[in-house]
Amino acid sequence: MPSASERELRVLVNDNLPEPVPRAYTRRGRQLLKDIWRSLNDPETLQNVEQLRDQIIYQAEEKTKAGRAVGLAGPVGGEGTSALAILVGLMLSEFRHHRVLFVDGRLERKNFAVYHEMFGLTRSPLTYNNGCGFFQCYNTRNENLCFLTPRAGSRARSLEFFSAQEFARLVYELEESFTYVIFDMPPLLNSSETRMVLPGLDLFYLVCAARKTTITDVLKCKRIISEVGGSIAGVILNKMKIPWFAGLLAKEAFL
Repeated sequence: MPSASERELRVLVNDNLPEPVPRAYTRRGRQLLKDIWRSLNDPETLQNVEQLRDQIIYQAEEKTKAGRAVGLAGPVGGEGTSALAILVGLMLSEFRHHRVLFVDGRLERKNFAVYHEMFGLTRSPLTYNNGCGFFQCYNTRNENLCFLTPRAGSRARSLEFFSAQEFARLVYELEESFTYVIFDMPPLLNSSETRMVLPGLDLFYLVCAARKTTITDVLKCKRIISEVGGSIAGVILNKMKIPWFAGLLAKEAFL
């Protein structure tokens, strides 16, 4: 029998999630939908996400700020970070006293279009306008979960967004309104944006994929995070279901 968490996820996502995935979506959008479908139909994955949610709540209790900025990123991409971040946000928003804001660190409107159709987003009264640009919040059917995106026509770019001095102020403002702010960031080894945001996060999780992420890349990420003044709250091993023969191939080089 599905748990309360699983039922909540299916109500929030499945009713709006198209199947099969439309070809009109971008490549990344199609992959995101497939990853979420796969996760929703894998009890082990949902259990792992639930454990991550509990870990975030437990670690965040030690923070003194009103809100907690939580970031997730993989080393090179393809680790399923976006699907994981969305599921974590959904599970955190299950609690009545938790208000959760999801931020796509790529700031791409085409990605937001996927979220808009997936969750049936409606515009929220909350807006933010400072040196980072003009941003609009959108509500889902779950009153505790919102999405933040640049306003249509805005010139906000991710590199400028995360390098601007006003970013710290924006995070402070977001944390005043939300219990958790989930940042779905681009791959750490392939983007400057993720390196810039690390010092401003309360919790950062490195997302790895079984038989895809190399130990060398993990060590590189660890060094970069230390150099920029960030810290790792945990390492998530995602996409555990792999062919039986994969473990025979260069197993000493991969997680």
